[in-house]
Amino acid sequence: MPSSKEITRQAIVIIHGIGEQRPMATLRSFATAIPKIERYPSEAPAWSKPDDISEGFEHRCFTIPQTRTRPITDVYELYWAHLFEQTKLTTLAGWLLRLLVRPRSSLPKRYRRPVLLVRIASLLVLGVALLIGRLLVQQPWVAYLLALPLVPLVYAGLVGLLKAFALDTISDAARYLDASPRNVEARNKVRQLGLSFLDRLHKSEKGYSRIILCGHSLGSVIGYDILQRYWFTRSDEFKPMASPIQDVLDRMGKLAKDGQGAEFRKLQRALWVEQRACGNGWRITDFVTLGSPLAHADLLMADTENEFRAFLESGELSACPPRVDPVSGKLGRPVNYQLADGQKRTMFTLRDNAVFASTRWTNIYFTTRYGLLGDPIAGPLAGLFGPAVVDYRIAPAPGRWLAHCDYWLGERPKWKPSNPALEALSRALELDLKEIVGEPTGAKPVIS
Repeated sequence: MPSSKEITRQAIVIIHGIGEQRPMATLRSFATAIPKIERYPSEAPAWSKPDDISEGFEHRCFTIPQTRTRPITDVYELYWAHLFEQTKLTTLAGWLLRLLVRPRSSLPKRYRRPVLLVRIASLLVLGVALLIGRLLVQQPWVAYLLALPLVPLVYAGLVGLLKAFALDTISDAARYLDASPRNVEARNKVRQLGLSFLDRLHKSEKGYSRIILCGHSLGSVIGYDILQRYWFTRSDEFKPMASPIQDVLDRMGKLAKDGQGAEFRKLQRALWVEQRACGNGWRITDFVTLGSPLAHADLLMADTENEFRAFLESGELSACPPRVDPVSGKLGRPVNYQLADGQKRTMFTLRDNAVFASTRWTNIYFTTRYGLLGDPIAGPLAGLFGPAVVDYRIAPAPGRWLAHCDYWLGERPKWKPSNPALEALSRALELDLKEIVGEPTGAKPVIS
């Protein structure tokens, strides 16, 4: 069993979602929720101070004082909205059209019926429009009389609706999720911003022992991308040791190969401690996704369902647990080195695709009813990315039509009825850790 790792100071990074987000808006609401999810909240309020990690002057950091169970916690926001300029209607329409006209055989099975219904509805609308047009053509003076006053009103209404509900919201998703040439530059800027942010956190003079990355909505996709890329830059870190102990890595390789996700997750904390002892400076222990469109990754991140699976198998997309080496059956790759006295040793470093070997992935989502109630954007992820992802399935508050922005809102009462979303967030973040050691108890999904 690896030695324990003391947690003296920790950082939480929240990545905001779609829409014309203003700096600090997501951060303030998220930082306010932290005291609600603690067993022993601090009586001292969170302190806002300039953010020395971000590159802009619009950002601040909230520092939450330590308690007897929780170390000092700094809460940051990775703000990226300023890198996405206003999207044109043609860009958004083109992205949606490509999803709708895809061959039915290439669609994941759960999308085939909804897409078919949308296609039928579109044809019906087109048919009705053509019929009305033909009738009006027979009496042109009636058409002119009706159309003249309505044209500017209809035009203004449609443009207003599109700007309010499309250009200012899902257009960000259209640009980030579509790797067309006109979107590549903006996508790269967002990812580079995230890589620089994580690197500065790791090298900060504050000496963070632990970092938690949280992504809401499209922010969860951005978080997934930058985690993969940043891990690639640090996966081969190690320090030469005379007798490296990697018992946990050996055990987890077998669990990953056999697809034993629950047992794998129980050992992720211990592997993180073991990797730190072997010289890897990776400090990100947890990835938490809230309202994540990654639930539709097999539709949005690949052209076919089989292609999505191929991306996972090849390591182009990271799974949880990671795919083992097809030849050796291990999570690690051997690194040979020589000690000062000339003795030769071998240590195993985690593979490029193994970001979720020591970093736990927790997903929280609201259920959906009738396609509108709850959060239609989100859903479970374990079935797509692997059985070591823990999904917290939450029922939205009664009467809530769209709960996509409700994941850390509300109160957490001491007595029932509780707030299931905040309870799930509390278990996912697990802030009351002043020491990481051994095999922690796996969190159980909250179903309400």
